[in-house]
Amino acid sequence: MELVSNKPHDLTFESEITGVDISQLRGFLRLLIDGIEYGIPATIRKNSITVSIPALESFVKQPFESRTEILAKLEITGPDFYLNAWEDTLVVKPAVKARVAPVTIQGSGKVVVKGLKKTTDIDKQFERAGITDPRVKELIKKKMKK
Repeated sequence: MELVSNKPHDLTFESEITGVDISQLRGFLRLLIDGIEYGIPATIRKNSITVSIPALESFVKQPFESRTEILAKLEITGPDFYLNAWEDTLVVKPAVKARVAPVTIQGSGKVVVKGLKKTTDIDKQFERAGITDPRVKELIKKKMKK
């Protein structure tokens, strides 16, 4: 299962619990991240167990590198017993963040063309590249003729 580090996730497990009063049970999802174990409370119902995992970035202060694997296990405790009901490795993907600053093209500046193929239908190439300014299009066309 994959988690994105800046988004909350809900896990639901189907369950069949017998022989004990459900109100006496406590459940936690345990996440082992860099040697620290985090416990997230689980809601136990007659036929399901639900865990609402908050965004990992909200309680884990280290940034996640690309595709970090963490151990996860669902523990249930009650009067006089402990049960490790589920265990797996989760993959955490870092949140993708980008900052974009507007760029102004001045008349005396140079225009550098990258990734534009010479073709008979140049307007389609401009559209794919996201070039909409007619002045920039003319400058590129002039450069391509040289």
